[in-house]
Amino acid sequence: MHSELFSLGPFTVHSFGVCMATGFLLGWWVVSYLCRKTGQNADSISSLLTWLMVSAIIGARAAHVVEPCDAE
Repeated sequence: MHSELFSLGPFTVHSFGVCMATGFLLGWWVVSYLCRKTGQNADSISSLLTWLMVSAIIGARAAHVVEPCDAE
């Protein structure tokens, strides 16, 4: 898998970011669909998903920074 999909000047699109965004959007769509189907409040679930996504990004970055590098 290529780490960089494409670059437009200083803007680079990485494959990990695309996969992460796709997963978030598909998860959000599935939860919204299930809320509509079961008659639950989709607004509160969307708010929860927003906080979960932000926490996932911050946690992934923190793990990347804390993890020791094994460069030999």
